Amino acid sequence: MEQLYLFLQKLKQLKEDRENVLIAEAPFWNQHQKGRIHKVCQYIVDHCDEPILLSTVADQIYLCPEAFCRYFKQHTGITFVTFLHKVRVAKACEMMISDNSKTIFEIAYSSGFGCISSFNRTFKRIMGMTATDYLRNLDR
Repeated sequence: MEQLYLFLQKLKQLKEDRENVLIAEAPFWNQHQKGRIHKVCQYIVDHCDEPILLSTVADQIYLCPEAFCRYFKQHTGITFVTFLHKVRVAKACEMMISDNSKTIFEIAYSSGFGCISSFNRTFKRIMGMTATDYLRNLDR
């Protein structure tokens, strides 16, 4: 539960401060690199509830998809898909906390997942529990 809280805090900081937490931890980067990664991460956070194509995100910083994937992993330590999934799961958790009238199905689609099975699998991998178990823990 503590890890979830910390993750949600980082997501909130990313959204409020318009600063990427991953970028802030790498003081050796030049401003151009920080700006490029920040632009991509902010785009993902702002559009996580929509379908996001790798090519669209790569176009944000004028790279081909292959080069973008290498660049993103080199500068953040995680893959683009992992970051996207973590942002979407955090958004789902935020919705579960703030709006208990939505079903898990509605939350899955509202947080950007295209199908419920993908949401369930990703949620469990990232959070270490199912979305249903997470909701039960919130009720306690």
